[in-house]
Amino acid sequence: MDPVLALFRRNAWATEQLLGFCAAQPPEVLQRADPDVYGSIEATFNHIVSAEQRYLSRLDGAEPTLRDRGPLSVAELGGPARDCAARWEALLAAPLQPEREREHQGQGGERFRLADWHGFVQVVHHGDDHRTQVNTLLSRQGVEPPNLDGWAFGDLAHASSEISEGARQLLPYFVGHHLWATSRLMSWAVRLEDEQAQLTAPGTYGTLEKTLEHLVFSDHTYLGWLEQQDWRTCLSAGMDWEAQIGDDRGRSPAWAVALQAIHHGNDHRTHAGTVALANDLKAPDLDVWSYAAAEGGYSEL
Repeated sequence: MDPVLALFRRNAWATEQLLGFCAAQPPEVLQRADPDVYGSIEATFNHIVSAEQRYLSRLDGAEPTLRDRGPLSVAELGGPARDCAARWEALLAAPLQPEREREHQGQGGERFRLADWHGFVQVVHHGDDHRTQVNTLLSRQGVEPPNLDGWAFGDLAHASSEISEGARQLLPYFVGHHLWATSRLMSWAVRLEDEQAQLTAPGTYGTLEKTLEHLVFSDHTYLGWLEQQDWRTCLSAGMDWEAQIGDDRGRSPAWAVALQAIHHGNDHRTHAGTVALANDLKAPDLDVWSYAAAEGGYSEL
């Protein structure tokens, strides 16, 4: 499977699995809202799916539907989420020019130009970011979240599908955001006082220091399994993404290693952001909007 297709299928699968899991939780679990995450579990899932519709509308022209309705329950969001998943797959199969820029209007009426690659990379980052916050809220209430990482997805049986050559060209943008976001977070973290680096928050990986150590160490481990020195070299090496790679779990397809690296970075950078917010620290913006602005893929009009 191409890693880009894997990223989108795993994004859809993770949302569907977590929605189903949360639908079985009592109302008080779904309504808890802490100030260091987006909001309640129900509000967060409404935000995930409605944002997906907005990103899709900029690419396929279909009007979002959730913005004109009241909040849906987690059980009711399954249908709109599956519809989004089907639309992403259709876009990946169609001719695509990732660097093409279009004019758009934001929810507040602002006008901007945005490269098409942004929506594809943003939806995966955005889903990972907010599902991690849902897991944090579940953990804080003594509920063990389901395992939705790249390895769990990679262990499933998958039917292969073709994607367009333009869609394959999206992978460098996913990797570019991953590297940029980690680098920006590390540049911020090295300026913290020693006691600040030891701060943590319930429901996250651990201290800021341990979280960042784990993120960077894991990234190097994934590259080692792929027998690559860095991600940019990996992209230019003509990887056989179907090749079976030896890892500490046995063997996995190369695409699953790349998928896990992107997801793992999103997951733990969100943990770091939660720790910062819980302790009144101002962490840098790491979303794909900020990355696009830095790379010239976004401009205000």
